[in-house]
Amino acid sequence: MNVDLLQNFAEVATGFTGFSGVVVALTMRQREAWNTYASNMIWVLLAASLGVVFFSFLPRVLAELPPMQHVADLVAAATLVVYHIGFAVWGNHIDNKSRIRGYAYAPPKLAFVVAPIGLGILGFQVAGLTPQLRSWLPFSYTLTLLFLLSIAVLSFVVLLVPQKPDTA
Repeated sequence: MNVDLLQNFAEVATGFTGFSGVVVALTMRQREAWNTYASNMIWVLLAASLGVVFFSFLPRVLAELPPMQHVADLVAAATLVVYHIGFAVWGNHIDNKSRIRGYAYAPPKLAFVVAPIGLGILGFQVAGLTPQLRSWLPFSYTLTLLFLLSIAVLSFVVLLVPQKPDTA
């Protein structure tokens, strides 16, 4: 896998993680309480960006371990598949919980665009794990990290939009 590209992803994701702290600090000064949707977006931003940081370094760390040298990329990719599935299930859960409670503010629903792209990337990841398509593995790994990074960016943009208080 391209180590320099993975390191760049980690640096950008670390920046978004840091900016989320700044956003939290500045917006907490301006209002007494967060609405639940904004709180969820902070968690999504942190889960996506910290996931990118972790998975950017995982292949390199695994490659340094003597018993893992030959399968480091495969183990990292399989672990990323599991994380991607967990992230999607968790993200869907908090999105549904927000909709059920009927918050006053909801950003434009990007789920109709993001979910099919995420599922397509997940399928591409799983295909890259098969022996016949193993050559796809570095590209699918990079594409997944780029997708998670884009989720962090979207969450950050949502946080910058002025929020209305909860109605529930």
